[in-house]
Amino acid sequence: MLCIKKLARVVCGLFVILSMSGCVERLQTGQPVTSLGEFEFESGLTLSVVDNEGIIDYSLIDESGNRVIKSNQRASIFQRWMIVWDGDILWFSSGDIGSVAWVKVDGSFTSKDINKIGDLKGNMPREIMEFIKR
Repeated sequence: MLCIKKLARVVCGLFVILSMSGCVERLQTGQPVTSLGEFEFESGLTLSVVDNEGIIDYSLIDESGNRVIKSNQRASIFQRWMIVWDGDILWFSSGDIGSVAWVKVDGSFTSKDINKIGDLKGNMPREIMEFIKR
């Protein structure tokens, strides 16, 4: 009987985990993301962050379901990392590969090393600046 109770607890725990996996968390623009999941901003954009065999794989998806940003860095999921969408630029910073800013150029986003973004550096979110300093 004790085994059945333990099994029931495990099954209930798995059910809770599986039922939460399809949730989309609502975020304010500028709110940092430091965990895996689906995050929807008030603008209708969705940020998807998944573990792809130990690599952080993130995408920004528009209201029509089009992927407007797809990560191309190979940042480890096991290092510290942070993503911030400020409404215009997607900022990504990782303890192992450094930091990039996804900037819209000629209608599409392109990633730029944070050290090479010139004037935009002054617009860097406070959370990203503090993350880099650590």
